[in-house]
Amino acid sequence: MDTTTAPTDPAGLTLPIDALNRVVQQANPGAAEFDSLDPAETTPRVPDPGPMAVCDSVNTLYFAAGDPATTKYVSQWAGAPQQHSVSQAIAVYDSAATASQKFGQLTAGVPECAKASAGHDIPFTVTPGGIGSDVVRFTQKRKPNPSLSGGSSGYATEYRLTGSAIVGVSSTESAAVVTAVVDKLVDKLG
Repeated sequence: MDTTTAPTDPAGLTLPIDALNRVVQQANPGAAEFDSLDPAETTPRVPDPGPMAVCDSVNTLYFAAGDPATTKYVSQWAGAPQQHSVSQAIAVYDSAATASQKFGQLTAGVPECAKASAGHDIPFTVTPGGIGSDVVRFTQKRKPNPSLSGGSSGYATEYRLTGSAIVGVSSTESAAVVTAVVDKLVDKLG
């Protein structure tokens, strides 16, 4: 990825709601129609210390926090009725080597989160999927909680290393939808 040709406004890195809905519907006709897009966050959130920190490190809202620092960052969440959601996150680094270093931290964090999620301190279970040199996939499913209605919800998440950037998408939609959104974001980066 040539960061000099990527949009200079970090919010321009994510898909607008209409484009997001087209990608989702192409990947899974009949899937949720997203009706709102939160304002873009351009600074990674810093996870709170404690038992959740290990899993926050692989969450699209937090993965880019800490060292190495990003040169551009954007995270944007889209919502739909019935608690459907998709989160798009892009972290751009000063070089492909720096992005690769951060991606290595991310791929190491997924099995650590999965192990931690087997305990009682984390309200969901993480199951690693494919982990490769430029992609990591996992699913997250909320543990049953009798005090919450609606049963246990799940998310599919994928991160992809592309040049000096890491693209991450997490959604209540299928893994195929997540991959389609990642593909479109990678294409948008150039």
